[in-house]
Amino acid sequence: MALDLGQSISKGIVSGKRKVEECRFLPTDVSASPGSSGGPLIDQEFEVIGNVSNKISFGGAEGLGFAISIGDLLKALNVTLK
Repeated sequence: MALDLGQSISKGIVSGKRKVEECRFLPTDVSASPGSSGGPLIDQEFEVIGNVSNKISFGGAEGLGFAISIGDLLKALNVTLK
């Protein structure tokens, strides 16, 4: 791809929260692909609210990505913000 497309953004609409076991996922319309996992999901104040983790791509479903909530991510990594 062209280098000038590297800083593109999407709307990133979060449609709710889903809990799987002990982890909260944020379903979003952001484009998730093998190269975009690990990227931040930010809110309108430019604060990180999640980390893009995976997408649904079966049964005709497309365009639905998931981010791990930042609180659950920090907890899993044993990180405390001051």
